[in-house]
Amino acid sequence: MTEKGCEPNVHTYTVLIDSMCKDNKLDEARRMLNVMSEKRLVPSVVTYNALVDGYCKEGMIKAALEVLDLMESNNCYPNARTYNELICGFCKKREVHKAMALLNKMLERKLSPSLITYNTLIHGQCKVGRLDSAYRLLNLMNENDLVPDQWTYGVFIDTLCKQGRVEEALTLFDSIKEKGIKANEVIYTALIDGYCKAGKIDTAHSLLERMLKEDCSPNSYTYNVLIDGLCKEKKMQEASSLVEKMSKIGCEAHSCYLYNSYRRNVEGWRL
Repeated sequence: MTEKGCEPNVHTYTVLIDSMCKDNKLDEARRMLNVMSEKRLVPSVVTYNALVDGYCKEGMIKAALEVLDLMESNNCYPNARTYNELICGFCKKREVHKAMALLNKMLERKLSPSLITYNTLIHGQCKVGRLDSAYRLLNLMNENDLVPDQWTYGVFIDTLCKQGRVEEALTLFDSIKEKGIKANEVIYTALIDGYCKAGKIDTAHSLLERMLKEDCSPNSYTYNVLIDGLCKEKKMQEASSLVEKMSKIGCEAHSCYLYNSYRRNVEGWRL
């Protein structure tokens, strides 16, 4: 490029840095940023964001924050995407309090948190068991006219089920239909799993039937959690019927560890 008298510009280097980050060549990407400085090219917020995102995805939050400091020292101010990437990075490391501090900083700088921002924070709070904090974030979303989506409610339902609060999860599940949100297989599976673990197999089975009626296709994990629940309740005939159903629709039941659980239980039952 240079040999032909065509000098690379900011966009050229940004594309290269982004590509290197996606290939996990973070040291090379960082050196490329230094090359830009040597050539007196001013990186854009997009350039810096590529590095921040790359470091956050690898759990290198300290390096990501160093890039944040660098961009601000060069009078390039972070945008909502910069903060989203850092928030995601902190939540993955279960440092949700630091992610919340970044949300406050966004608001101070008059940057509007998006659905992605709130969903990431809600997931982070739920992951560390702070459901009340997650609900406060949901209320904050509503106050800012952001509409929670399928993913938002899926996180709440999954967390409630894991905490054994299946009736609350079911109430929330029923309410999202009124909001025009269709439950997907992930939400149904979380509920089915929750009811199985609570020993309420009949309700879990009825949820599977409801799922099928609403044209939501169960995946192999949906069937597996129900098979496991049926086996634990010694309902071998029903478990056997589900295994056959899995085979008919192309689910590789024999490759799943829960199917092996079924085999052990059914053989013990026969003895």
